[in-house]
Amino acid sequence: MQGECITQAEASGEPAQQAFSGRDNEGGMVGSIVRVGGPGDVTVIDYHIDPEGVVTISTTTSAGLNTSGVGPPTCPEP
Repeated sequence: MQGECITQAEASGEPAQQAFSGRDNEGGMVGSIVRVGGPGDVTVIDYHIDPEGVVTISTTTSAGLNTSGVGPPTCPEP
């Protein structure tokens, strides 16, 4: 789904993916990938690559997101 907010994709049931990345101020890289497989099917993959190249990954599914009290970001108004 191109040009749509990730929350709109989840609500409509359209598969979508959005990625975010940046530096960690210590010479490494951090990022998140948000994948929507359909209604209620959201996976967030967080990763960190330290300056030596060691990769750490954690995955949270929609069940974990719902129980942690963390919701998806809201879409900006047009």
